[in-house]
Amino acid sequence: MPQFSLSPCPSANQEPLCFIFPHFFVLLKCRGEFLKMVSSSNWGWWLIGVGSVSFVGFLYAAIISKLLPLSDNPIISAIQNDRYYCFLVPLTLPILFVAVYFHWLSMKLFKHA
Repeated sequence: MPQFSLSPCPSANQEPLCFIFPHFFVLLKCRGEFLKMVSSSNWGWWLIGVGSVSFVGFLYAAIISKLLPLSDNPIISAIQNDRYYCFLVPLTLPILFVAVYFHWLSMKLFKHA
């Protein structure tokens, strides 16, 4: 179990209590700044997690479910019989290339204007 110790804050205008975490994760921030940093750090991990779950779900719906034998579950059966998501990414890639090209073009025009 991690042990917390109290130390004075780096500046006098901040709150007087700071937390020092043991081992490699040492933070000398006061409570408000520490909570802001933890919050932004958690947002990053949360976004990575949601993106990973979405990717795995799409991969199952688009590819893996088509390779598995038919299921008695109505939800899984509906995913297996669906023909929309397996064409979604291949048909989206050309539009993505056009969008990236127009983004590059607009940045070039903005840079040299």
